[in-house]
Amino acid sequence: MRLLILVFFLAPIIALGQSTEDLAQQHLRNLKNGAIFIRLPTSQNKIKAYLDAGQQKKAEKTARSQQLENIKLYLAFKSAYDFSEVYFFYNLSSKAIQSGNFKGHLLNENLEPDPEINYAGPYYIAEFDVIQTTGLSALVIKDSNFNLLQKPFPYYAKLYNFFPLIKKNNLQVVIDLNKGLHSNLK
Repeated sequence: MRLLILVFFLAPIIALGQSTEDLAQQHLRNLKNGAIFIRLPTSQNKIKAYLDAGQQKKAEKTARSQQLENIKLYLAFKSAYDFSEVYFFYNLSSKAIQSGNFKGHLLNENLEPDPEINYAGPYYIAEFDVIQTTGLSALVIKDSNFNLLQKPFPYYAKLYNFFPLIKKNNLQVVIDLNKGLHSNLK
Protein backbone atom coordinates (compact mmCIF):
# COMPACT_ATOMS: atom_id res chain seq x y z
CA MET A 1 0.00 0.00 0.00
CA ARG A 2 2.81 2.42 0.87
CA LEU A 3 4.46 1.70 -2.45
CA LEU A 4 1.22 2.45 -4.27
CA ILE A 5 0.85 5.77 -2.46
CA LEU A 6 4.49 6.63 -3.16
CA VAL A 7 4.07 5.84 -6.86
CA PHE A 8 0.85 7.85 -6.94
CA PHE A 9 2.62 10.95 -5.59
CA LEU A 10 5.90 10.55 -7.47
CA ALA A 11 4.51 9.68 -10.90
CA PRO A 12 3.41 13.25 -11.73
CA ILE A 13 6.78 14.61 -10.60
CA ILE A 14 8.68 12.10 -12.72
CA ALA A 15 6.38 12.73 -15.70
CA LEU A 16 6.82 16.48 -15.29
CA GLY A 17 10.60 16.06 -15.26
CA GLN A 18 10.48 14.09 -18.48
CA SER A 19 8.20 16.59 -20.16
CA THR A 20 10.42 19.57 -19.29
CA GLU A 21 13.46 17.69 -20.60
CA ASP A 22 11.54 16.79 -23.75
CA LEU A 23 10.46 20.40 -24.16
CA ALA A 24 14.04 21.60 -23.70
CA GLN A 25 15.24 19.15 -26.35
CA GLN A 26 12.46 20.27 -28.68
CA HIS A 27 13.54 23.91 -28.24
CA LEU A 28 17.17 22.93 -28.83
CA ARG A 29 16.30 21.08 -32.05
CA ASN A 30 14.11 23.96 -33.24
CA LEU A 31 16.91 26.43 -32.58
CA LYS A 32 19.50 24.15 -34.21
CA ASN A 33 17.33 23.90 -37.33
CA GLY A 34 16.21 27.52 -37.14
CA ALA A 35 17.76 30.81 -36.14
CA ILE A 36 18.58 33.04 -33.23
CA PHE A 37 17.67 36.72 -33.60
CA ILE A 38 19.89 39.01 -31.58
CA ARG A 39 18.01 42.01 -30.20
CA LEU A 40 20.33 45.02 -30.19
CA PRO A 41 19.59 47.99 -27.94
CA THR A 42 19.50 51.52 -29.36
CA SER A 43 19.51 53.59 -26.14
CA GLN A 44 16.80 55.62 -27.89
CA ASN A 45 15.14 56.84 -24.67
CA LYS A 46 18.43 57.96 -23.15
CA ILE A 47 19.45 59.73 -26.37
CA LYS A 48 16.07 61.46 -26.60
CA ALA A 49 16.33 62.60 -22.97
CA TYR A 50 19.74 64.13 -23.65
CA LEU A 51 18.45 65.86 -26.78
CA ASP A 52 15.38 67.16 -24.93
CA ALA A 53 17.72 68.56 -22.27
CA GLY A 54 19.82 70.26 -24.95
CA GLN A 55 22.80 67.99 -24.36
CA GLN A 56 23.70 67.22 -27.97
CA LYS A 57 27.24 66.00 -27.22
CA LYS A 58 26.05 63.52 -24.58
CA ALA A 59 23.40 62.25 -26.99
CA GLU A 60 25.99 61.73 -29.71
CA LYS A 61 28.41 60.06 -27.29
CA THR A 62 25.67 57.70 -26.10
CA ALA A 63 24.71 56.82 -29.68
CA ARG A 64 28.35 56.13 -30.62
CA SER A 65 28.93 54.06 -27.50
CA GLN A 66 25.81 51.97 -28.11
CA GLN A 67 26.74 51.43 -31.76
CA LEU A 68 30.21 50.26 -30.70
CA GLU A 69 28.71 47.78 -28.21
CA ASN A 70 26.38 46.48 -30.92
CA ILE A 71 29.29 46.01 -33.32
CA LYS A 72 31.21 44.08 -30.65
CA LEU A 73 28.23 41.79 -30.07
CA TYR A 74 27.75 41.31 -33.83
CA LEU A 75 31.42 40.36 -34.25
CA ALA A 76 31.29 38.01 -31.25
CA PHE A 77 28.34 36.11 -32.71
CA LYS A 78 29.84 36.01 -36.19
CA SER A 79 33.12 34.60 -34.88
CA ALA A 80 32.06 32.28 -32.04
CA TYR A 81 28.48 31.12 -32.59
CA ASP A 82 27.74 28.16 -34.85
CA PHE A 83 24.75 26.45 -33.25
CA SER A 84 22.23 27.98 -35.68
CA GLU A 85 21.76 30.78 -38.15
CA VAL A 86 22.11 34.27 -36.66
CA TYR A 87 20.19 37.44 -37.50
CA PHE A 88 20.22 40.83 -35.83
CA PHE A 89 17.54 43.46 -35.25
CA TYR A 90 17.14 46.64 -33.23
CA ASN A 91 14.88 46.72 -30.18
CA LEU A 92 12.73 49.33 -31.96
CA SER A 93 11.65 46.53 -34.35
CA SER A 94 10.59 44.13 -31.60
CA LYS A 95 6.86 44.24 -32.35
CA ALA A 96 7.46 43.60 -36.05
CA ILE A 97 9.80 40.69 -35.27
CA GLN A 98 7.35 39.22 -32.76
CA SER A 99 4.59 39.31 -35.37
CA GLY A 100 6.83 37.60 -37.94
CA ASN A 101 7.31 40.71 -40.08
CA PHE A 102 11.06 40.43 -40.72
CA LYS A 103 11.41 42.22 -44.04
CA GLY A 104 13.15 45.55 -43.54
CA HIS A 105 13.82 44.85 -39.86
CA LEU A 106 16.71 42.39 -40.01
CA LEU A 107 20.14 43.98 -40.19
CA ASN A 108 22.99 43.55 -42.65
CA GLU A 109 26.70 43.38 -41.78
CA ASN A 110 26.73 47.18 -41.36
CA LEU A 111 23.93 46.86 -38.79
CA GLU A 112 21.52 48.64 -41.11
CA PRO A 113 17.98 47.43 -41.82
CA ASP A 114 18.05 45.51 -45.10
CA PRO A 115 14.79 44.78 -46.96
CA GLU A 116 16.58 42.05 -48.92
CA ILE A 117 17.10 39.95 -45.78
CA ASN A 118 14.15 37.76 -44.91
CA TYR A 119 13.67 34.56 -42.94
CA ALA A 120 11.20 31.71 -42.76
CA GLY A 121 11.44 29.12 -40.01
CA PRO A 122 11.59 28.72 -36.25
CA TYR A 123 13.44 31.43 -34.37
CA TYR A 124 14.39 32.48 -30.88
CA ILE A 125 15.41 35.85 -29.46
CA ALA A 126 18.63 36.56 -27.57
CA GLU A 127 19.45 39.74 -25.70
CA PHE A 128 21.25 41.00 -22.63
CA ASP A 129 18.79 41.12 -19.76
CA VAL A 130 18.46 40.52 -16.03
CA ILE A 131 17.06 37.16 -14.98
CA GLN A 132 14.30 38.10 -12.56
CA THR A 133 14.53 34.98 -10.39
CA THR A 134 18.27 35.36 -9.75
CA GLY A 135 19.06 39.00 -10.47
CA LEU A 136 21.89 37.87 -12.77
CA SER A 137 22.81 39.93 -15.81
CA ALA A 138 23.09 37.53 -18.72
CA LEU A 139 22.68 36.93 -22.41
CA VAL A 140 19.29 35.21 -22.36
CA ILE A 141 17.32 33.22 -24.90
CA LYS A 142 13.60 33.80 -25.30
CA ASP A 143 10.98 32.25 -27.52
CA SER A 144 9.53 34.11 -30.50
CA ASN A 145 6.99 35.78 -28.19
CA PHE A 146 9.83 37.15 -26.04
CA ASN A 147 9.09 34.74 -23.16
CA LEU A 148 12.19 33.65 -21.27
CA LEU A 149 12.87 29.95 -21.71
CA GLN A 150 13.33 27.80 -18.62
CA LYS A 151 15.62 25.06 -17.38
CA PRO A 152 16.59 22.46 -18.36
CA PHE A 153 17.05 24.47 -21.59
CA PRO A 154 20.39 26.32 -21.34
CA TYR A 155 18.65 29.67 -21.63
CA TYR A 156 21.37 32.04 -20.47
CA ALA A 157 25.09 32.78 -20.35
CA LYS A 158 26.19 34.89 -17.39
CA LEU A 159 27.70 38.30 -18.02
CA TYR A 160 29.80 38.22 -14.83
CA ASN A 161 32.14 35.73 -13.19
CA PHE A 162 32.07 35.51 -9.41
CA PHE A 163 29.32 37.92 -8.50
CA PRO A 164 29.36 41.25 -10.32
CA LEU A 165 33.12 41.58 -9.90
CA ILE A 166 34.56 40.38 -13.18
CA LYS A 167 32.61 41.23 -16.32
CA LYS A 168 33.09 38.94 -19.30
CA ASN A 169 33.53 40.40 -22.74
CA ASN A 170 30.91 39.74 -25.41
CA LEU A 171 33.05 37.10 -27.08
CA GLN A 172 33.36 35.03 -23.91
CA VAL A 173 29.62 35.27 -23.22
CA VAL A 174 28.80 34.11 -26.76
CA ILE A 175 31.33 31.27 -26.48
CA ASP A 176 29.68 30.18 -23.21
CA LEU A 177 26.21 30.33 -24.76
CA ASN A 178 27.28 28.38 -27.85
CA LYS A 179 29.03 25.75 -25.73
CA GLY A 180 25.98 25.36 -23.48
CA LEU A 181 23.68 24.85 -26.45
CA HIS A 182 25.96 22.26 -28.09
CA SER A 183 26.57 20.33 -24.87
CA ASN A 184 22.86 20.06 -24.03
CA LEU A 185 21.62 18.89 -27.45
CA LYS A 186 21.06 15.13 -27.39
